[in-house]
Amino acid sequence: GNTVSEVDYYDIDSGNWGTLPESSNIPTPRAGTAAINYFGKVLVAGGESSAQNAAHREMELLDPDTSLWSSLPPMIQGRHGTGLIQFGTSLYIASGSGSAGSDELDTQERYDCTGGNASSEIELQSETQSISTASGEEETITLIFTNISENNLSIEDILIDSSAFSLVGSIPTIFNAGESLEIQINFNPGTGGNETFQAILRIITDSETNPVFTFTLTGERLAGALTPGSLIYAINAGGDEYTATDGTVYEADRLFSGGRSFSVNSANNPVAGTTDDILFNTERTGNFNYRLPVENGNYEVTLRFTELFWQRSGARSFSVNAEGTEVITAVDLFSLVGHDVAYDMTYTVNVTDGVLDLDFITITDNATLSAIVVRTPPTPVELVATATEKAGTDFVIHFTAPPGLTNFSLLSSHTLTDFTPNPDIPVTFNEVSEGLYQATINSADLGECHFFVIQYTP
Repeated sequence: GNTVSEVDYYDIDSGNWGTLPESSNIPTPRAGTAAINYFGKVLVAGGESSAQNAAHREMELLDPDTSLWSSLPPMIQGRHGTGLIQFGTSLYIASGSGSAGSDELDTQERYDCTGGNASSEIELQSETQSISTASGEEETITLIFTNISENNLSIEDILIDSSAFSLVGSIPTIFNAGESLEIQINFNPGTGGNETFQAILRIITDSETNPVFTFTLTGERLAGALTPGSLIYAINAGGDEYTATDGTVYEADRLFSGGRSFSVNSANNPVAGTTDDILFNTERTGNFNYRLPVENGNYEVTLRFTELFWQRSGARSFSVNAEGTEVITAVDLFSLVGHDVAYDMTYTVNVTDGVLDLDFITITDNATLSAIVVRTPPTPVELVATATEKAGTDFVIHFTAPPGLTNFSLLSSHTLTDFTPNPDIPVTFNEVSEGLYQATINSADLGECHFFVIQYTP
């Protein structure tokens, strides 16, 4: 039958099953595998599939911290329908079947896990294996290795199990005895607060005694001085990396716990209120949280939503806590905006412990989230009223446009007429009654501009 490439996981704390994003699908889908915890990673060995008659030899590793796959050298004999154990510094696998549906085996094989013992054949000469760079920047480090054995080695592959690190250039093929080899590693941790990244670099060779050599890489992202309005995080909840029409690059879903991912084919499911249908056709749903490392301070957090499933009120409701404070209470997206409509909610959140905590709590059905955007707050620009006038039940305020205010929109809890920015801004509140009023201007040039109507008396 057909094999399944998706990877499901069970969150013990929340008691929920989830599915990793498509980018984390197992590289070689197969059934009848053996799987164990291998030094904190999920090792999937062997198996069978309709892609070939012979049993699979692949040994593939999933890193639960990064949701990325890497590989160990393949088994000598492909097997399915058997078990795998780690004993001491070795892996053992025995028996099983060598081909689909038959060919039972009575052999066993052993894999030596001590590939990290670099002193046996390959030695790292570089003084450091760590690198640091500012948020939004990238850096390259050169590692120098020496073949200290008496044998020439053929390099079959070089693997790095973290997307923050990548190999620069092509993989060298020959590593002669006594010679040194330079390998350049690029570190690109994206945007965000102070955060440490670690990865395992594996050099896979044709050595008969010790084919895999492992080295640990460490990278530090430094938040640095952030200017008002700086992008700290943009995350596509439940989805892969995506570049929005405004140029914002949303990372593939990460830094979450709990919930599961869900997606709809955006070609068949247009979303109103946005030109980024792909972004709003993925979601993380269930009970889940995000833990985002940041510098202490205030942040503007925008949570982006759409109701992808329900087409009636009362079917879904949930709350959201930011830093332990409830910022969204029992929201029903369908009642608010309807089905397949993009909707943003923005809040200012103060962080004092170096981690921005966001908790999504189900009330009815499942909480949902399409994307997160975190920025440093923009610098507010004060607007000064030059005149006010009454027109029946309407209240008109005139403002002088500050220099550079050429592109903006107006938000208010009341209906507002159209207006132009230069040189005078007449803002009309329609059908108002006595009370206190507030409106906010969003400007692409100057950030948020706030003005306040203190009191209106008919």
